[in-house]
Amino acid sequence: MRKKWKPLNQHSRTNSDLPQCAPDEDNPDPEAWCLCCLKQSTLNNIGRLPCLRRKIIDSSLFRTTGHIPYFDPIALTGPDYGGFCVPKIWAADSPIKTLSLTQGHGTVLHLRVREFKAPQGGNAFLDSRGRSIYAVPWALADAEDAVSSVKAFIEVSMDAYLDRYTHDFDEISRLVFGAVREYSRASNCEERSLFRDLLRFWTAARFIEGGWRCEGPEKLNADKLPDPLNPPLLVAPPPYVDFQLAAVVMERVLKPLQGRILTALEKLVFTGRARNWFRIFLVIFVLLQGYELAFAHEVAWTRKRRYLVSCLQ
Repeated sequence: MRKKWKPLNQHSRTNSDLPQCAPDEDNPDPEAWCLCCLKQSTLNNIGRLPCLRRKIIDSSLFRTTGHIPYFDPIALTGPDYGGFCVPKIWAADSPIKTLSLTQGHGTVLHLRVREFKAPQGGNAFLDSRGRSIYAVPWALADAEDAVSSVKAFIEVSMDAYLDRYTHDFDEISRLVFGAVREYSRASNCEERSLFRDLLRFWTAARFIEGGWRCEGPEKLNADKLPDPLNPPLLVAPPPYVDFQLAAVVMERVLKPLQGRILTALEKLVFTGRARNWFRIFLVIFVLLQGYELAFAHEVAWTRKRRYLVSCLQ
């Protein structure tokens, strides 16, 4: 069985007094429905539903690529995320500097960075702009400090990002996001926590869609690198810092938020109470709208670089 599927006899909706699932011996596909689900689909006309072994908390709400070609073998996610575990030889007498980045929505992210010596043969690893990721050998000075900076940036940026994006939404989407923002200020602590996390997740998911540029005078010489995708006045971050920032957002911010949101959503769904339906609708709507933005970014990203297929395929 794939990891995303529960083992047989462990339905997420099955209690001890309900029929347990059994494998369909005629279908060797590991993702095939079990006999219990097949029977229920026949009786209750739920043929379009997935097998009930699939749990809500097994869903992936954002791009989780562990390795991508131009960063291989450096991981974006997992225990080796961001290359922080790779020993670095820090440049002698190199002070820690603050690099300011923005996506152009009125807020600025401040990251502490430090110069290091590029490894031998590092020029073979290129970013999506065709530049060596070690062309500007600066890295995040400390992973935990970067995580704290990103989390603080989310708190001050949520309203700005929501205002910017919802301006282009249709009326229904604006109404839904308005309701979610109201719930995020609810008096009920558990309810407020879920919708606050939902808005944090939606905002942080925009961070891995690119568009970062240096803000202020400190550019760490990144402005001297060729950049065929941006005009001269928009200076992209140093490639290695850009990679590490994406890794921090994915592994240390989005993953924990995803776990909390899906756990809370599964709890709402399985309580089976009508009073939860509107909350369930709001959560699912925002998550699906996030998928829409992610896929739109993927299409634009691929077309801008004139790739024949998506790099995630």
